[in-house]
Amino acid sequence: MKKYNWVFILILLLSLIFIKPAKASHLLGADIGWKYLGSDTFLISVTVYRDCNGVPMPEQPFSVYTCGSTNGININTIKSEGQDITPLCKSWCGRCKSSGCGFSSGIEQYIFTAKVNLKSFDSSCCKFTIAWEACCRGNIITTGSEGEQYYVDAMIDRCVTPGDNSPVFNTQPIMIFNLLQCNTFSYGCSDQDVDAKGHPDSLAYFLDQPLQGPGSPVNFDPPYAFFKPLIFTGKNTTDPWNPPSQCDGFHLDTFTGELQCRITKTDVSPMNIRVEEWANDASGKPFLKGYTHRDVTIFPELNEPDNLPVLSGINDSDSTSTSICAGANSCFYIDATDPDVNDSVTVTPILPPGIPKNTISIDQGVKHPRTIFCWQPVASDAGKTFQFVMNAADNACPVNGRMTRTYSLHVYNRPVVQVTANNFGCGNYTFSANNTKGGPVTQYNWTGEDGLSGSGSTIIHHYRKPGNYRYLLSYQNAGGCMDTVGGVVSVAAYVSLNVDPKDTLFCNPSTTNITIQANADGGSGNYKYTWQSGATVLSNTNASLTIPVTSDTTLIVTVQDQVSQCTNWDTVKIKATPAATPVKLIPPLKTIFCYNQLAVLKGQASGGYAPNYQYTWKMNGLTVNDSQFVTKVTTPFTLYLYLTDGCSKDSATIHIGMTAPLQLILPHDTNFCYGIKFEVKVGGTGGIPSKYKFSWSPGQDTGAIVEINLSTNMYFTVTLSDGCSAPVSGSFTIGSIPHPTVGFSADPINAVEGQQIQFHNLSIGATSFQWFFGDTITSKLDSPTHSYKDTGWYDVSLLGLNPQGCGEFPSIKKYIHILPAYHLFIPNAFTPNKDSLNDCFQPKGEAYQSFTLEIFSRLGNVIYKGNKCWDGTYKGDLVMEGMFIYHLTAVDNYGVTHSYAGPFYVMRPKNY
Repeated sequence: MKKYNWVFILILLLSLIFIKPAKASHLLGADIGWKYLGSDTFLISVTVYRDCNGVPMPEQPFSVYTCGSTNGININTIKSEGQDITPLCKSWCGRCKSSGCGFSSGIEQYIFTAKVNLKSFDSSCCKFTIAWEACCRGNIITTGSEGEQYYVDAMIDRCVTPGDNSPVFNTQPIMIFNLLQCNTFSYGCSDQDVDAKGHPDSLAYFLDQPLQGPGSPVNFDPPYAFFKPLIFTGKNTTDPWNPPSQCDGFHLDTFTGELQCRITKTDVSPMNIRVEEWANDASGKPFLKGYTHRDVTIFPELNEPDNLPVLSGINDSDSTSTSICAGANSCFYIDATDPDVNDSVTVTPILPPGIPKNTISIDQGVKHPRTIFCWQPVASDAGKTFQFVMNAADNACPVNGRMTRTYSLHVYNRPVVQVTANNFGCGNYTFSANNTKGGPVTQYNWTGEDGLSGSGSTIIHHYRKPGNYRYLLSYQNAGGCMDTVGGVVSVAAYVSLNVDPKDTLFCNPSTTNITIQANADGGSGNYKYTWQSGATVLSNTNASLTIPVTSDTTLIVTVQDQVSQCTNWDTVKIKATPAATPVKLIPPLKTIFCYNQLAVLKGQASGGYAPNYQYTWKMNGLTVNDSQFVTKVTTPFTLYLYLTDGCSKDSATIHIGMTAPLQLILPHDTNFCYGIKFEVKVGGTGGIPSKYKFSWSPGQDTGAIVEINLSTNMYFTVTLSDGCSAPVSGSFTIGSIPHPTVGFSADPINAVEGQQIQFHNLSIGATSFQWFFGDTITSKLDSPTHSYKDTGWYDVSLLGLNPQGCGEFPSIKKYIHILPAYHLFIPNAFTPNKDSLNDCFQPKGEAYQSFTLEIFSRLGNVIYKGNKCWDGTYKGDLVMEGMFIYHLTAVDNYGVTHSYAGPFYVMRPKNY
């Protein structure tokens, strides 16, 4: 989880800002927004991103340019407090918090605001440009614009009705890209504006030229350009993007603002995102309402071995957009995962106006959470597209791996269809569907009694007999919004027909005749019959027909009512040749089932005449005449199966076995210390062990062992399935034992060598302790004392455990600074003979910062006063050998003054 091998690169690159001249050391980017307050007045805000290693953020006006003007009007602003937005994990701090923090960089956000009445500047102007500029772009930029002026602008149309509000970026800017990984970041916006018909503004996103002044682009060194500010995988910006196997190109989605790229080189470059807002005028023609920019400096960094978290598409698909229906509750899920097995992912949704917050639920307390979205849009939402953003961040340190994605919801009206059933006689009906609203219907599916079926908006069906028949139409539009409509038709009496016998099998057909009787009913009673064998129309027009059975034959008999002219028909299939082999049963392959499993046994056979197969199942007095036998298996049993095709028969005995009932084995309810990582194991018996699947709630794990990072009391429900038996479930609880509150103070925290330091234990709830003084010495006392032999900084830690043994190391730590002890040595003699040994009289020692020395003769005259070494002279001449008096005042490193006085001897060798 700790990723340190790339931190040095990140710190080095970002800290380069600090060593450049002050005029170029603080600016990382900016964007502009506005809110309409009424009466041509707007609240304009400029959000600026500052490097915390640079100079403080000064007060900075923005400029208003009227139509055609090249001279801006400066507007003074109110500056907000700085907000630290450095994307660090919780255990690290950056330079926005303190210059002593371990991470040597930081990003701070400031917002400059002012109210302006645009009409007051130029009442004839509609489209105003708002611009903010400052010196200068950072010298860390490596793609060509380092040191150039920074300029960002936006356009407001004050004349649109109702007044315009700007697009609002959904997330803070992502400036740190991940080198050699498939990056997906959202630069998408929300826009609250709708037109008179309730249609929202449409937003479009483009990569635009970063500017150094009005209409003046910054410079890019080849091969860099505003549309390819960094070196990426692939040759062209539009190369395919199919992560994780193929992450080519540099893509900005025009519809969502989602940026996708895989950067291969550690450059630093400006990138400018242009966001345009479009609306329809009264005639329905689209026009540009306004635009804004987000111009930021981007840094690709090598994050190995950390892999980025991954947000799935909708329902684990590749798509981030879906269609939903007004008035219908729609649900889907989004999974957050991480290729690094030890990393946990936190997801944060950002919902736009119009989508209630309670539509989102997130699995809490799991490493890879699932977000479930359920929403029932109302009729007024139809025709609109709603976009929301999901942020995913892992717990890598010091910089979290991140992914942001934009999801689009297209709301459609439920279609409305009216159906008419037109009777055109003799059992013939035309069914027609008329789409009245809700968008064009794209699919029709007709079903009904008497075999009615079809697709398309119009179908025709012939009913064979009079009576009441139900019909149903299912339909849907392009958005997948579905509905059904149906009814009943009453078919009036007309001529009907039945034949006797029905389809027939002859086992010995060589000398057999068959008589077919056609029985007509209804109508006038004045009937005409027509018989047809295959494609041949027979001469017989009577109600009965006798023919020899010599071959397989299909007879069609048609009856016509001579008064109404209505017709009807029926068929008889005659099988004249028995199969060459008798029927032979094929026993079911599966005869072992799980406890309580629904067993479906299907009859299968070979030989004989298949259309006449008749199966009979018998078990414990139960008889079933069907091709399949269905029962729930709760005990082993024996089943008898019989088959005949009318000419031959066969039988089989089937023994049905059963696995042992599926049982779930769970751990007992227990308690563990807060924050501890441990494994929980469940098990099972019975069923099919090789196919065991354990489903955990909360969570998405499917194995028998789950790693838990205990942060609260946790209640688990586990379901065991084997794909065969009915799943079994059970629950257990793991309680979280809170850690004690551990604290201590030290007196003093700045001490000298050998000085005793008193440590005061301020812990609550702890009963046993272990002190680590940072010099290999430890103690188990409650409030010990300790001294240090050497100077330096010592990291003192206290581990406190409660009676259950819970605690974390280090529970708390403080730093103790040990300084050198003050010590001063004053010699009692010296020899000023210029042999470089003891030529000068002065004190020597440690931990003092200055001294003042006075030398007195034996008569009490001052012969030297100063703060340097005395060389033994008075007025340029070496004094005589003998005894002298010194008075010394010394100030130690801790500001304490020490005074000394005493005799010393000046020794003069011969020849001096």
